[in-house]
Amino acid sequence: WYGCMERQLRQLREIQMNHSTNPYLPVPLLVAGDVFDKWNPPVELVTFALKNLPDCIAVPGQHDLPHHALADMHRSAYGLLVQAGRIRHVEESHSQYPLMIHGFPWGEEVTPLNDAPPAVHVALIHAYVWKPGASYPDAPEGSHLKAFKARLKGYDFAIFGDNHKPFVYSKWGFPYPTVVNCGGVGGQPGSCPQ
Repeated sequence: WYGCMERQLRQLREIQMNHSTNPYLPVPLLVAGDVFDKWNPPVELVTFALKNLPDCIAVPGQHDLPHHALADMHRSAYGLLVQAGRIRHVEESHSQYPLMIHGFPWGEEVTPLNDAPPAVHVALIHAYVWKPGASYPDAPEGSHLKAFKARLKGYDFAIFGDNHKPFVYSKWGFPYPTVVNCGGVGGQPGSCPQ
């Protein structure tokens, strides 16, 4: 775990520092869920995350939640990181002017953005989304990118987690967002021991 997580955290810190305008105030990372691969990872891994996780704003994925239930988040390692202040959990929206982050954890319905104050609006979503070339065989049509279009209206960016095959889609144009599906951290899915 440690070697893999150390490499991934080093990569995240490099990304964070490369995109910060002030090296002493790095921008927070946006995490679209599944910080861990299960809600109750080994204590050693949680301790490692408590000590080393960079500043981040996140929503939980299904693997972060006992029985995939948001109401039980407080029982999870993700919930512990929130309580310890290592993760800033986005319940509805989080403002870091001029950036507003709107959180949609696992199982929460994504809703369009209406009558929002001037800012860059980011939807941080843990849901499976796919497009041709970035999916598993016979992926459900209800998870196709086009099925999300109406629900993403009004956002500048939509960041998805859950699909391990990364992609960026920016062909819709205003008032629809650029969609970023993060994929897995640290390279190919399965590159780290579970």
